[in-house]
Amino acid sequence: MRRKNAQYLTSKLSDISEIVLPKEPENYRRIFQMYTIKASNKKTRDALKEYLDKKGIMAKIYFAPIHLTDFYKKSFGFKNGALPVTEDLSDRVLTLPMYPELTKKEIDFIAAEIKRFFKNL
Repeated sequence: MRRKNAQYLTSKLSDISEIVLPKEPENYRRIFQMYTIKASNKKTRDALKEYLDKKGIMAKIYFAPIHLTDFYKKSFGFKNGALPVTEDLSDRVLTLPMYPELTKKEIDFIAAEIKRFFKNL
């Protein structure tokens, strides 16, 4: 059910050039526990999250760079810029709602609001 919902959401969002959608590698099957998109930058990602929150769509930012937590900074001396790809990705990813009971009507609403956001950007 998650895969079917993810495929449907992907079909609805595929024409938005400002985001990168999750892809399924050839010969693999994702379960889509999460449906995480990548925005072009942190400012856009944060603005999209705020917009979706206001529309009642619970988007989440799950992934902060672990090397920038206090433990790793103090124990190993990590600083901003130590892992630039990790830091860049963590600034751009946003996880959209994805669960088995998600209806097509709800997916249509999510997709329409994301499209509306980028149309008005």
